[in-house]
Amino acid sequence: MTTAIPQAPPRPGQSPPPSNSGGSETFTVKRGLSRKAHRIVLYGTGGIGKSTLASLLTEVDLEPIFIDLEGGTQDMDVPRLAPAKCWTFSGIRAALASQNWNEKRVVVLDTMTKAQELAADHIVSNVKTEKGAFVNSIEDYGYGKGYKHLYDHMLLILSDLDRLCERGVNSLVICHDTRATVPNPMGEDFLRYEPNLYHSSTGKASVRDLLKGWADHLFFMAYDIAVNIDGKAQGSGTRTIYTQESPMFLAKSRTVAGEYSYPVGDAGIWKTLFGKAV
Repeated sequence: MTTAIPQAPPRPGQSPPPSNSGGSETFTVKRGLSRKAHRIVLYGTGGIGKSTLASLLTEVDLEPIFIDLEGGTQDMDVPRLAPAKCWTFSGIRAALASQNWNEKRVVVLDTMTKAQELAADHIVSNVKTEKGAFVNSIEDYGYGKGYKHLYDHMLLILSDLDRLCERGVNSLVICHDTRATVPNPMGEDFLRYEPNLYHSSTGKASVRDLLKGWADHLFFMAYDIAVNIDGKAQGSGTRTIYTQESPMFLAKSRTVAGEYSYPVGDAGIWKTLFGKAV
């Protein structure tokens, strides 16, 4: 169904809205599911098995291809894109714009934390200050301007992933974790696990908030730990993937809810998310 949306007359002192040649905008009203691909962020401590979990996408008939920025898949038999020399910010964008992607493949950016470092290096090497000088670090731009450059450059990577999403290509972005102090207007501040990306106390130019807003799913992966009466932590090495936020960690999902136990080698979360039978 196509409907014409009439433009309201301007209020006194208000400029009239822009119009096209027909004098009104036309929109097509559609209904039903319209998802083309998932935008997934998976974060947790180093060595917990994030890359291994990403490799298990093969169990739901998808092919993960790694943009391995840190060498985390060196001992894994997985397909990966490899640059001629070493990864750079421009190289990441070139890989995302390449012809290696189709609907059966999943781009795995491993990790976004490292991508942020490469973006900062690119900015320092290529972006001058307002006075036309180069700087030695992202902070040398002054007054948070360097972090605004960082935000804008990370937005470019997410825009590249969005273009793949429009083509039906799923994205899995891996991050390391960090513990951040969360202001609490209801009482004392507290610590929370969050993706290890730039974040300011005001939230201005926050790459962490940018990634959270971009993601359809923000999964937190942690070891299962019990504390005994002596205050000592105990665990068997099992992991849980959390899909809903709590005071202890950031998490969200548009389509799944709950906690998923993750024995090593189990692709249960992917079978749930992509609707595949065990």
